[in-house]
Formats: sequence, structure tokens, C-alpha cells
Amino acid sequence: MIGIFKNNLFFNSLLLLPYVVVLRIHSLLFPVAYVPQETDTLITKLVFGTVTSALTQNILAVILLYFHVIYINRLVIKHRIANEITLIPGLIYAVMVSFLPEYSLLTPFVFANTFVLLCIGQIFKTYKRPKSADILFNIGFLIALAANFVSNYIALLLVGLIGLFVLRSMKMVEIMQLISGSFLVLVAFSGILYLLDLPILVELNKASIIPRLSILQLRGLQLYKLLAIAGVAVFTVLSYGTYTIKKNIQTQKKVDILYWFMIASLVLLLVNKTINPSLSLLLFIPAAILLNTNYLNLKRILVQEVIHIVVLIFLFALNFGLI
Repeated sequence: MIGIFKNNLFFNSLLLLPYVVVLRIHSLLFPVAYVPQETDTLITKLVFGTVTSALTQNILAVILLYFHVIYINRLVIKHRIANEITLIPGLIYAVMVSFLPEYSLLTPFVFANTFVLLCIGQIFKTYKRPKSADILFNIGFLIALAANFVSNYIALLLVGLIGLFVLRSMKMVEIMQLISGSFLVLVAFSGILYLLDLPILVELNKASIIPRLSILQLRGLQLYKLLAIAGVAVFTVLSYGTYTIKKNIQTQKKVDILYWFMIASLVLLLVNKTINPSLSLLLFIPAAILLNTNYLNLKRILVQEVIHIVVLIFLFALNFGLI
């Protein structure tokens, strides 16, 4: 099966859709709806107040995941992050975000990840591009849209700025161009709150960046899940040399940006009021792109297939409650 997705063909990209459906088959057969919480943003409440059907939500989750998969493959291929042109990065991402039953729900994090992916694509485009006011505006705009679903994602503005400093020299006017994109969304959001006669400060207060250390309260299975995710992060850090060896400066800098997004995802775990498994979905974007290199370095196709099959067995066992 892996051999199919090692060829970057249009038909093979289409085959990723049924692959995603199979990965999410449990959520489609036994759909569970996401119920907005009091701490959710207004936009989240409006969206999930409109889409209440559990099956509809899970179908939408599959569609968004397929888009994520295609876009990740496009990023890796276009920006030459991997030595081989394959569809494996998106496949790894699809497996990672479907591994646990909690990931299969349509949550605000799924919507937020959509905008984060687009944001990473925009950041990559700024390399050696002196006139990029529109791109800088888009970066701020997309981060603010992500924050409309997961309020703490507004902290990614700092990651966006760091990413731009990594790729190019930044001027004060360019920093303002980036911030203006987020400011426009904030103004529009405030206008909606005003029209609905809702308190603006209460809504803005949901974006907490104060360390809560709720992570220290985890016990049992939740702690083991977190340790497994942390293990993935540590593995990618130890493999930094593998990702940058024999790569040009441009690619090395883009790999560094992916690491900054990984750091941001771990920091968000520390500042969030409650530990939500979906918080790790942000980490899976850079992790999937980077782990693609480790996977393809396993030169024997048989080894790759065995790993793939074993991982899928665990995925289905976890999703169907067999473990």
C-alpha cells in the first residue's frame, strides 16, 4: 500500500480520500457530536450551533482532514523539505490525527489547524521576497482566524514574527503589516460582539497566556498519551541533523520554522486552563512533515509496510476500544 503513495500522481492523491475515510470509519459509523463549552469562542459556538448533527460534523472533519493532507504534501513538495517527492507526509499526518478516538471529533482545533497550515505556507513564501506586504497581511489575518476558534492561538503571532526573522530581515513597517492583518479580524470580531450585545472583555479574556501547569495534574492513561506525544517531539528534535543534512540554506530555515511551531504547541499545553487532547493536533503538523524523512530513510519497502500495518492495527484497536 505504501508503494502507491510514494508516487506523486494526481490519481494517488485522490486515493488519499478513501484512505482518510477508512482511518475515520469509527467516527462515521458511530458519530459523536462536539458540544460547545462555556470556554469556547463565540465563533466556535456559532459554527457548532449551526452544524449540530453528529454525522455531518464527522463528515466535515473528514473533508477538512483531506484538505490538510493535500496541503501538507503540497508544502513539502513545493518547498523541497524532503529529498523524495511522495505523498507520505500527508499520510503520516492523517494517521497521527486519527490515532486516538478523541482526535476524530470535529473540534475547534480542526478548524484552527486549517488556518495554521495556510499560515505556514504564507510564511514559506516570504523567503527572498522583498515586496511581500500582501503575504505579511495574510499571515496575521490567518493567525487571527485560527484564534477565533482556539483563542490561545493568538500567541502564534510571535511564532509568525520569529519565522519571518528566520527567513528574511524584517523592517518595522513589515511587522506592522503583519499585525494589521490580525487587527482587522479583531475589529470585525469586536463589531460582531457589539451587534450581539455581548461583553468584549469577557470574550478576549479567553485567550489566556498565563502558565497554568494543568499538565501536572494528569494521571493514568491521559499521562501516558501525553508522554507518547512528548516522545514524538523529542525524537524529531534528536533527528534535526537528519532533516537538515545536505539541504540548502532555504530548506534548513524552513525546517527551523517547523520547530518553532512545535515549540509553540508545547507551550500552549502549559498555558491552557484544561488539558485537551486536541491541543496536540498543532504539534502534528510539523511532526508529520519531519517524520516523513525518518520514514523514507528506511530503505527497505518491506520494513516501511510492516511499520505502516502495525500502526494501523493499533489505530483501529484504539478507536474501536479493543485496547
